[in-house]
Amino acid sequence: MRSNRPFRETVAHLMEMSDISRRELVRRGKRHERPMSLGAVNSVLRGDAKPSIGVIEFVAAALLIEPETFAEYRMWQARRLFDPTDDDVGFDMALKNLQALEAVGEQADLPLDPGVVADRRGGKGNGRGKAEPS
Repeated sequence: MRSNRPFRETVAHLMEMSDISRRELVRRGKRHERPMSLGAVNSVLRGDAKPSIGVIEFVAAALLIEPETFAEYRMWQARRLFDPTDDDVGFDMALKNLQALEAVGEQADLPLDPGVVADRRGGKGNGRGKAEPS
């Protein structure tokens, strides 16, 4: 199963289908290598915090599903493909992946163009939320 719904909605649906509470979810998650507190999980499931990769992996382990079930986890994996600082990717592979995406983007109708993303960051898109000096 792969969900295209937000993490909170997907978890709520899966918990309802399994008839388990948040407390039970955390108890089941103890089998995960990095157990989490009920407070940390509740914070994400209430919407007070964004789901980190650790929380997503924890919940997946508790529900005995793959973390790829969650759209946010798949998006994180996709972002890693373009991260030149990631030791598993490196600059050369990140650039190659970017070029492949750009080639696909020329043929596909991608919902955002780079100019829109740059505008949202407050300038020319230097990735730090500030415009480059002119």
